[in-house]
This record gives sequence, C-alpha cells and structure tokens, in this order.
Amino acid sequence: MADESDPELLRLAHIWEQRFGEPPPIVTDAEMIRRVLDSLPPDPVKKEAA
Repeated sequence: MADESDPELLRLAHIWEQRFGEPPPIVTDAEMIRRVLDSLPPDPVKKEAA
C-alpha cells in the first residue's frame, strides 16, 4: 500500500481502489522511470548523433 506519511499517495490509492475494486499495484522505481522515459518524445540529441 502507499506510504502512510504521504496523504497524496493515500488519496490516489483510494481513488484507484474505488475505480478498480482492488488496491493499486506496487510499482518499483525502475518501472516508473521506464514508463516516464517511454512516454517522452524521442531525444533530439540522440537523433543528431545517429
């Protein structure tokens, strides 16, 4: 479950549970970083170097 010290995480976990009927999945930092990076547009610096 969410970190008890973060009210925003608790609020989001509650919304998730109401919507999907189960607690939110536990996401590791690596998974979150990968999702954020995958959601970004291609890196223009890498395109120029290629």
